[in-house]
Amino acid sequence: MAVPVLSPCLLFLLLQLLSAPPSHRAAAEYAEYTCNGTTGNFTSGSAFAANLDRLIAELPGNASASPSLFASASVTGSASNTDTAYGLALCRGDMTDARACRACLADAFAQLRRLCGVDRDATFYADLCTARYSGGDFLRLTADGVDNSPVVNGMDANASTYPGWDPGNATSRSFFLSLVGTLFGEMSMYGAYNSSRHRRLATAVMFINAGLPTVYGLAQCTPDLAPAQCWHCFQGLGELNRQWYDGREGGRISGVRCGFRYEGYQFYQGTPDVRIGLHGGPSSSSPEDNGTDASNHKKVVVIALVVPIALVCGLLVAGLLLVRAQRKRARKTRLPTTQTHSRNSSKAEEALKLWRIEESSSEFTLYDFAELAAATGDFSDENLLGKGGFGPVYKAS
Repeated sequence: MAVPVLSPCLLFLLLQLLSAPPSHRAAAEYAEYTCNGTTGNFTSGSAFAANLDRLIAELPGNASASPSLFASASVTGSASNTDTAYGLALCRGDMTDARACRACLADAFAQLRRLCGVDRDATFYADLCTARYSGGDFLRLTADGVDNSPVVNGMDANASTYPGWDPGNATSRSFFLSLVGTLFGEMSMYGAYNSSRHRRLATAVMFINAGLPTVYGLAQCTPDLAPAQCWHCFQGLGELNRQWYDGREGGRISGVRCGFRYEGYQFYQGTPDVRIGLHGGPSSSSPEDNGTDASNHKKVVVIALVVPIALVCGLLVAGLLLVRAQRKRARKTRLPTTQTHSRNSSKAEEALKLWRIEESSSEFTLYDFAELAAATGDFSDENLLGKGGFGPVYKAS
């Protein structure tokens, strides 16, 4: 049996195709649907069927025409609330083509009608849009939260796991859960409180080190949610993420009101809103950028070490300045005593001069201390005559 031999050129091209990054490969389009069955069934030709047909005919156009790429509505054809059809349509927030948005939603609703038949509650998740209809009012917003059901675990079973992932190792699991948790946490905060009200969207890129791929993420709420409601919805996904995450490099959790996705390549349009471990302009997933990213990561570490050292040095300098200031205050405190002493000495000298002037013009004679000591026998008691108003009186020998 002859064995086919590939030419070097053909082999090279084949290797290039196999080694192409995921963002350059034709990926299978994501699709998840659920026929919930929580509100029962309907019959063809019923009032509910007519209301549902009208609803899903209007929602794709309304959503694609909106700046938020979102629309929700209810259709009641009669006085009976049991015949009301409720619906929601949302396109992914990074989309710029309204026609692609409308086409995605129209296809999603059409597939639901075909796949779920007469179920009164059905949901379809696609890469670029989300569609749901129901006979129950899932659109109602309450202070306690929002109805994000049905929530689907969309972890990519075909994606490889991160290097070093070991589901049986608690340390490994905690480390990678913290990575995804950091990415999702930053996106949740931005999407709920800092993003445009029209789209409640956050895109992100995160670099850890050269040993791990750069991770890209997207999180979005329906634009009709208030910031606190969006944040609360995201928190529910965070809990599910800790339960469902299995170390894969790509995955998603899809919900009607909020959802998120992450991959090892940039799957969304535009530059990321949130950058973690990166600095400067828009990032790339190419390996060449890992050197720059690693350098920036080292800068962050250096800054983290320099700040405490600078703080300690600052405290030492402040302490020296404080001691110096206290010494200055102490010198200022002693200064009046020194000045008083100087002033007293000056007065004594002036008085002594005056006394000597008086001596020259009177019969009084001034003696030095040594002369007085010799004349009184060193102030002995034998020469003590008594005490006067100015002290002891001695008779000179």
